[in-house]
Amino acid sequence: GRKVRFPALADLAAHWDSIPRRKAPDARYAGQCRVRLQRFAEFATRTQRGITEFVAVKPETARAFMDSEQERGLTPKTWNDTLKLLRATFKHLHPHLGDGSNPFHGLITKATETINREPFSVEQMQRILAICADDDFIRPVIVTGICTAMRRGDCCLLRWAEVDGKAGFLSVKTAKTGETVDIPIFPLLQEELTKAKAACGDSPYCF
Repeated sequence: GRKVRFPALADLAAHWDSIPRRKAPDARYAGQCRVRLQRFAEFATRTQRGITEFVAVKPETARAFMDSEQERGLTPKTWNDTLKLLRATFKHLHPHLGDGSNPFHGLITKATETINREPFSVEQMQRILAICADDDFIRPVIVTGICTAMRRGDCCLLRWAEVDGKAGFLSVKTAKTGETVDIPIFPLLQEELTKAKAACGDSPYCF
């Protein structure tokens, strides 16, 4: 005799957090997912009047949201990631949703282009370093990228706790895979870290 209630659309991001998982998602990735889910919840509330529960979302609303994401200029990969996140979230939060009642069922992921990038030559890297030599803001990040092959975000958020100066290694948990990797500190990078240490004060971040 109890009235059936479904998760509120406004709480979509919070409900996603509570989905059982083998391994907790990386904090940065989880933050990105929450932002996307919240953006969808706000869009659906504006677009579909009177909606309060996530199971009431119509396929037209889901399609309109994905169209609006494309209009924002997302890359095909980011668009696909958003679609997969929403489709899987609806399925997890209400596993009895049939294919026809999941509003994101039937939306097709976009084709992505494979881009083959050529690495910089030694001469090109020397020119890059020469141009940014006097720029104390960007030079440390560029040097870190050259010496470690880490992604831009990992270079920018490098912490002193990840720097083992005595052993000469960085131990970094990468944002993309969540794996911890050990990277030798080359002399060029060591020079930047020494400068950064003198300038950073009490900040936990190197740069």
